[in-house]
Amino acid sequence: MTDPTEALRQVLSDDLMLKLVYGNFWCSHADGTELARNLIIAALTQWVQEREQQALERLMLAAAEITQLRRECAEVARLKAEKHGAYAERNRLVAALSKLWPSHMALHPADDASWDDEWRQIVCIHSPFGQLSWHIKDGEEVQFTHLSVATNDWDGHTTDEKYARLARLAPAQPTPKET
Repeated sequence: MTDPTEALRQVLSDDLMLKLVYGNFWCSHADGTELARNLIIAALTQWVQEREQQALERLMLAAAEITQLRRECAEVARLKAEKHGAYAERNRLVAALSKLWPSHMALHPADDASWDDEWRQIVCIHSPFGQLSWHIKDGEEVQFTHLSVATNDWDGHTTDEKYARLARLAPAQPTPKET
């Protein structure tokens, strides 16, 4: 049979054990057993309540974090939709420009590991002011079915140079006013 003092020591604090072991001198054996049982129940009840409270606090923190993550995910989804909308508008303008001057589709070099595979398609427009090019995402090429695929002949222009070339376009002649 297990030594009751040792069994108690496994579940009770040292302070409580001292009260039980050394406090028994004024109790009969039966009274000591009842006292020990009551103290064990009280100690275990307190321990369970503390653990329940800690668990509840952790759950509340987790719930708050989940709520915050849901808000952040919703914001990311909103921003992605906004970004995709901006790209869709840009692609409409690029498709219109590609009908004004000689243009073709090309592919970004496959050996460029720094480039996202979904963005390897390129619209190349050969304007009177120099080459203009835009990467488009897979699935967006439907707006460019009027273009053939040709070799990538990128002239090395930067984004700033591309838009400087585009800015050199002359304004269109005003249309006559209707009378």
